[in-house]
Amino acid sequence: MKILKSVTIALSLGLLSLSVSAHNGHGDELPWQACEEAEKDDTCEYTNSHNDRYIGNCKVFSGALMCVRNKPIVHLEKLTLFTTVELQPGELQTNDPSKLDK
Repeated sequence: MKILKSVTIALSLGLLSLSVSAHNGHGDELPWQACEEAEKDDTCEYTNSHNDRYIGNCKVFSGALMCVRNKPIVHLEKLTLFTTVELQPGELQTNDPSKLDK
């Protein structure tokens, strides 16, 4: 019973520390820089060092405008570009590389 109680306490403390670190604030000035030339409620966006694009509106925090995200984060490095290919009659269309002409 003592072991179960210890494990429960350890897990609870671990989960608590995760939620606290989520509210440590921004590690950079990008949200503020995105609104330097803007007015309240103007649209804004910025890209962080991980190539993630944040899109939102400028809001006032502590007397300064800050870009607050209101759309999903766009992970630019994970985007895949698609190309349209026009096949001629009789051309092979496959996703299996072993079936492609060499």
